[in-house]
Amino acid sequence: MADRPTFIMVPRRLMYTWVAVTLVLFISILSSFQYANYVDRESNKQWCSVISLFNQAYRENPPPSELGKKIAAGMLVLQQKFSCGKT
Repeated sequence: MADRPTFIMVPRRLMYTWVAVTLVLFISILSSFQYANYVDRESNKQWCSVISLFNQAYRENPPPSELGKKIAAGMLVLQQKFSCGKT
C-alpha cells in the first residue's frame, strides 16, 4: 500500500482567526505607510514657504560670498526637491 500524504487538520475557527489577524496586520501596516507619507508631504509644504522666501531674497540681493552662493544653490535644490513651485 502506497504511503498517502498526511495533512494537518486545522479547525476552521483557528484558520479564520489567522486570516483575520493577517488582514488586520496588513491593513495596519499599509495605513501606517500612508500616514507617514502624508506627514512627510505636509512637512515639505510647511518648509516651502521658508525656502521660497529665501530664494526670493537671494534673487533680489545675490549673496556676495562663495558660501552665500552655495547656500542659495542649495535652497534652489530644496525648492525643486520639495516641488514648491516658483514664487
